[in-house]
Amino acid sequence: MTASWDLKLDRAEEHLGEFKSLIDPLLQRCVNPVTKKWETHNQKSKFVYRVSFTNPAPDERLAVVAGDVMHNIRSALDHAAVALVSPGKQHLASFPIFTTDPNAADEGTGKNLRPNDLRAWRKCVQDMPDQAVSFLDMLQPYHGLEDGDDPNDSALALLAEFQNADKHRQLSVIAQGLDDLAFFFIGSDGTRAREEPPEGSVPPNGLMRNGAIVNVDDSNPPRKMEMEIEGTPKIVIGSSADGPLRRCPQVLDIMCEISRNIVTDLATIDWR
Repeated sequence: MTASWDLKLDRAEEHLGEFKSLIDPLLQRCVNPVTKKWETHNQKSKFVYRVSFTNPAPDERLAVVAGDVMHNIRSALDHAAVALVSPGKQHLASFPIFTTDPNAADEGTGKNLRPNDLRAWRKCVQDMPDQAVSFLDMLQPYHGLEDGDDPNDSALALLAEFQNADKHRQLSVIAQGLDDLAFFFIGSDGTRAREEPPEGSVPPNGLMRNGAIVNVDDSNPPRKMEMEIEGTPKIVIGSSADGPLRRCPQVLDIMCEISRNIVTDLATIDWR
């Protein structure tokens, strides 16, 4: 008989396949035109150039499908954790995900700094065998600090953040962008030449969004210049428009892979 957590992850991977089929047509490298018009920019009237994506916008169903992927992954982790607890305590247990150490204490007084987190941790793991508690502790994102990593960037932390947003009736934000950018300037005679991008036109993360400003001309009349931007489309996901935004389907692939490894290891632990 197949374990419930394996069935959940199988379902997550089916949804992930659907997600990939929806974004595959959007990922072909393409040339994108640049529109230009007078706009008020920094409180002055300027001739502003903006990129206009060639590829269609992401399917509105993507956020729902991504939510299905993450719901099943999160549920699989909970099922595997609950299986480590005696039947009478299973309604209290769950798979813990902490980005801060619930056992952190003040160096001077020894007083716990996060009592609410500690209570939540104990509730998640109560009645679990010591081997399971140690294993779950080892997986916690906050340990990334020891290696100089941001705990919030870990796959488990992102799973918790994105899935919690979806669970509370806020669909994940699915956005489209371009990276690996190439700027082409088109002369009045139609010649097309690749040039260095104007200063400040490439975002710090290298991912350009639709409608982004790629050049500003202060001259009046403006120079007669045409532009095109070639780039590789990317799809990103986040719990809000403010981020963090992560590449898809890579982040969902990682969530599935890590969770499959975790539940496989948890299944070797006997709670009795």
